[in-house]
Amino acid sequence: MTIVDRIAKALGYAPMQGRDQLLNKLTKAMTYYIGVDSPVWREDNPEKYVEDGYARNIDVYSIVNYIAKKGSKVDIQLCRSLPNGEEETIGSHPVLDLLYSPNPDQGKMAFMEQALGFYALSGNSYTYLLAPDAGPNKGRPLEMYQLPSPWVEVIGGDYRTPVRGYQIYTYGNSQQVQFTLDEIIHTKAAQYLWGEGQEKYGMSPMRAAWYSVQTSNSGYTANKKGLDNMGPPGVLFDRGTSTTEVATWTDDQQRMMQDKLRKLGGTKNAGTIMAAVGDLGWINFGLSAVDMAILDTLEFTLADMCNAFGLQDMLFNSAQGKTYTNLAEARQMAWTDSILPIVDRLLDDYTRKLLPRYSDLKDGSYYLKSVTSNIPELQKDMGKLADWLSKADWLTLNEKREQMGMEPLEVEGMDEVYISAGMQPLLLSGMDIPQMMANANADSLPRE
Repeated sequence: MTIVDRIAKALGYAPMQGRDQLLNKLTKAMTYYIGVDSPVWREDNPEKYVEDGYARNIDVYSIVNYIAKKGSKVDIQLCRSLPNGEEETIGSHPVLDLLYSPNPDQGKMAFMEQALGFYALSGNSYTYLLAPDAGPNKGRPLEMYQLPSPWVEVIGGDYRTPVRGYQIYTYGNSQQVQFTLDEIIHTKAAQYLWGEGQEKYGMSPMRAAWYSVQTSNSGYTANKKGLDNMGPPGVLFDRGTSTTEVATWTDDQQRMMQDKLRKLGGTKNAGTIMAAVGDLGWINFGLSAVDMAILDTLEFTLADMCNAFGLQDMLFNSAQGKTYTNLAEARQMAWTDSILPIVDRLLDDYTRKLLPRYSDLKDGSYYLKSVTSNIPELQKDMGKLADWLSKADWLTLNEKREQMGMEPLEVEGMDEVYISAGMQPLLLSGMDIPQMMANANADSLPRE
């Protein structure tokens, strides 16, 4: 051990060798400017994504709920990779009990829905592990909770420990609550913005779609105002006694006319006729919702948001290319392109950071796996499959049962290949095969 290593050890740093030194060149480049124990600033604004997106925009609400609610239905399985390459399923274990009953207030579905929803909105999920500090169960989580990711800040460290912990602010005051690295499992989306600590957070799809979300909000607001006012704004005026003369109203007359227009405006008075004296004219200063193509704009912004989340807009009542077949395919694609990748990302982090908390799961051969056998959209069309298997003479009966999701039968003949009784080998057909081949070859030669 060199004198530098001794000094580092005295300061609480473990001496590094080989690979760790190479890796630290990257972490040093990424963290040298961040103050130790200081919150890492982020340009992303997930608070707005919740307040002005999820809580205000019906399209964002529907998209996030679609991902979170459906993803929460996925079953979780504890598996072990055996030396021979096969997979062993562990049917019962305390970690499964924790995942299916994470805390007194939530079951597995409610917990997963919140985790996936926060991830979809902010690009981050922070799982808080409540574990004893001492005793036989030291470090072993007894409960799990989801922190409100839009209000969580990463606490920066140095290049040896780039992240020191996490913090949130309690409601109604500025007192922060801090969490150590051992208490949090941080699952984050891929981040390609680098610098000033941005790489410490995952990037939300909402950030890429934010202009579309704002445009959608404006479209809904404009549409509502048009319906409330029952018409575009304009100016009512008296044409006067001739085509060249325009009458001038007194201030009192203008106020009276404006007061009448206000009283007759709105949806309750739609169609009401107002009586007035004189030859009145109207100058239109606005456009209708149809003229402004507001409804078309809302269709486009919905498609943009769906693209950001990897979903098809027809899932949310868009008429674009919507047929029964297309809708069924869109539902399958939603699972494979959007929902399952997020679920698997979360379970991958739980495999790395939750399973080692259990002494019997530390050897690295155990992992958590998503099981979708209870998801209707991902099941095979059993009718089509059965029809295909009936023609697959090269499969045994047990192999056909397995394709149908059934257990093989330990019955004589179930592992044999059966062919139709009307079929026979070509050599037993009585045909002169060599002569047939010779004739075929002769016919294929070019004629002079």
